[in-house]
Amino acid sequence: MSILPWRCEHGEPPIVDVACARLVDLSPEGGGVKGNTVCIKGAGIIESFGRGPSGSIDPHGRACAVAVTKTVLFDAGITLKHSEHLKLLSLRDRVLDQAAIGIYRCNGDGDWIELHFTATGEAELGRRLETVLRRLDEIDERLKRLERRGNVRH
Repeated sequence: MSILPWRCEHGEPPIVDVACARLVDLSPEGGGVKGNTVCIKGAGIIESFGRGPSGSIDPHGRACAVAVTKTVLFDAGITLKHSEHLKLLSLRDRVLDQAAIGIYRCNGDGDWIELHFTATGEAELGRRLETVLRRLDEIDERLKRLERRGNVRH
């Protein structure tokens, strides 16, 4: 028998998909976004992640802010607008030309702070693969020329 009532969730809830919009509320009052990982789908401009959790009043009547941290997956084609309420590490607007991942924290004051941001590398990987494929084509052409001259034996 436990001394204190204990309620918690184990594991990570499923990723929540939301549409891109000027306001993407990551932690609405009604708790509409249950997961800690959110996937923002579609293209557009995001100016805010909402007010964040409202906090509570402690037993002594003092207001307590509730902090929340969200991992956000972004589709390509999204622009994040740096502002007083969405503080990006780059200190300027960010245009996403490829999928990306960010970690954001709200301390209950309505301001979201970017803790980490990275592009997924999808574009860079594609660029590198194209380079390798071009090089393989060049090698293949050289081998064909050598075979025609009779300098290559099988």
